[in-house]
Amino acid sequence: MSPLVAQDFPLHISDRAVGLLCVAILIALVVRTILVYRSTQRFPIRIKRSDRLDDFIHYILIGVFASFFVNLVLMRLPSWLSATPGTSLARLYEAAGPFTALESPFVRLAGLVIAGIGLAVGALAQHQMGSNWRVGIDRGSQTEFVQHGLFAVARHPIYLAFIGIGAGMFLAMPSALTCAGLAVLVTALGIQARLEEAHMGERHGEVYRDYLKKTPRWL
Repeated sequence: MSPLVAQDFPLHISDRAVGLLCVAILIALVVRTILVYRSTQRFPIRIKRSDRLDDFIHYILIGVFASFFVNLVLMRLPSWLSATPGTSLARLYEAAGPFTALESPFVRLAGLVIAGIGLAVGALAQHQMGSNWRVGIDRGSQTEFVQHGLFAVARHPIYLAFIGIGAGMFLAMPSALTCAGLAVLVTALGIQARLEEAHMGERHGEVYRDYLKKTPRWL
């Protein structure tokens, strides 16, 4: 009996599946933003110009997720425009620096699964935060300190979810662009997590410091 190889298991994961996942992520973010705003009359995504590092990180995160969407557009645009093979338009995706060695339906499927799990974890963590959910540090309102559910397992489950989504996007669309986006995402969230912990320590005092001792930052 000959050994089984990848070709024995035909599998095709279209670019459309990646696009649908991107749309699902965007919808989940918009829906949660609307729910929090209706409950608090405050926009939960704090984006403003200032000299604070955490405010600057918001722009970095926007750029990272924008890079994933740009990568998707570069990948799909030749097909949308019915580009002739061999033309500059047909080779547009080369601008993203594709990692051809990782271009496999199994790798893409793994990426979609990881990103999907990240989306589910992020949605659950946002639900557990309720009206306390914010993107960044909201110094203008008094939010409750959430430490139940996923927040009893890790201090920043939403950021873990973002990293999972970023890793999944890289595997689903392996390129220099998405690899750089993932690296910047992990670095920016690591810095942001520490800034938020310092803020929470100042606001909640000993209760939060006890939480830091018993709950890991990530896992």
